[in-house]
Amino acid sequence: MVRTRVYSVSGEASGATTRVAREPQRVTRAFPLQGLDSVWVVETGKIDIFLAPMESGSPAGALTHVLRVKAGGALFSWPCDALDGFGFLAAPAAETTVRVYSLDDFPAVS
Repeated sequence: MVRTRVYSVSGEASGATTRVAREPQRVTRAFPLQGLDSVWVVETGKIDIFLAPMESGSPAGALTHVLRVKAGGALFSWPCDALDGFGFLAAPAAETTVRVYSLDDFPAVS
């Protein structure tokens, strides 16, 4: 079950609008940064991003470190074509928590 918290955000001309953001969640395993519609905000800890050869959505070879995102930073999903054979993998440190937003809701709560 995913718990959500509703935030009220002032709109420019229409008054209040409602946006939904998930509660912070602990991440314990690496995950691919795929798709076009997700934003992960690091609440605590850090996440290392690696470039990896991918096969069927899983890393299939040596990882190359690209960057580290610390608490307060955000990760955006990157479009990756399965035919390219490469993708980005996010690997959290112990005790890392993130808050996940849809890309459409992210600007309203930032």
